[in-house]
Amino acid sequence: MIMVVTHQPQLRNELIESLSLHGYEVLVPPHRQDVCALAQEANPQVIVLDLYIADPNGLEIVKRLRSQGFTGRILIIAGTSVRSSVPEVLRLGADQVIGSPQGSGAPLMSGQVEAAIRSFFHKEIQALAYKLFEERGHTSGGDWEDWFEAERQILKRQMSPHHDSIPAEVTDEQCVRHS
Repeated sequence: MIMVVTHQPQLRNELIESLSLHGYEVLVPPHRQDVCALAQEANPQVIVLDLYIADPNGLEIVKRLRSQGFTGRILIIAGTSVRSSVPEVLRLGADQVIGSPQGSGAPLMSGQVEAAIRSFFHKEIQALAYKLFEERGHTSGGDWEDWFEAERQILKRQMSPHHDSIPAEVTDEQCVRHS
């Protein structure tokens, strides 16, 4: 499950549409103030967090998430106006920072977000691919098949339907889910 947190409706809708289209279950907190509580209850694998948000700001949210023990990945969306905050957000526990196309004012490409999410699971994919390679007795040439199979299996685990991964205490009023 992927949680998307941004104040930009166009970006939020683009990410929801793209990630849902690729099979991810997407969780959107109804208010920015609900991010930390909802993350504790729903335990998303990845939170895509816009550093531009305010009240609370992106830095505060990362700090709170990590202090509350959130172990999932945090992907930060940033641009040139918050470039000076990037070292701080990484120090606080963000896993990766990506940015909108510089100076164009164009929205973030959803492909960047999906590529970053895939990179978060690279080590798991690599380990499973090696295991499949060994189990199948492949020699050189079959390793790409094993890699793609491992990627498919690992990413499938991260995708919907994960409806049972949200505890019963999380109500429909607390979140908006897209799948």
